[in-house]
Amino acid sequence: MKKILVLVGVLALVLAVGACNNAKKEEAPAAPAAEQAAPAEAPATIEVSAEGTTFDPPVAVDQLPDGAWYCVDENGMVTWAATEKAEGQLCPDGKTEPMQKMAAEEAEEGHDEATEATEEGEHGEEH
Repeated sequence: MKKILVLVGVLALVLAVGACNNAKKEEAPAAPAAEQAAPAEAPATIEVSAEGTTFDPPVAVDQLPDGAWYCVDENGMVTWAATEKAEGQLCPDGKTEPMQKMAAEEAEEGHDEATEATEEGEHGEEH
């Protein structure tokens, strides 16, 4: 009789532990799915000095304040940026000139003006 009670107790313990493990396995995939469902946050704007700031590791262009002058590496990541550009200023590589980050609205306006100029042609006539 004692053997049967011991076997029933062991069986109950095994089933309880198995049920706990199954519950943990089912909960584990739910956490990454919740993280994926969250919308991606815009990167925080970083501070850039007037004289220039070097970034190691490089940062994304989206993180720069509007109007900043910047240099990128071969992957398009910002390695240097400044809020002011000196006359004749070159990137730290000594070969390229810094580019200026425009606000999104300014970039769209510039695109619209360029498109209109292309459509009008050289003489202001529509094609």
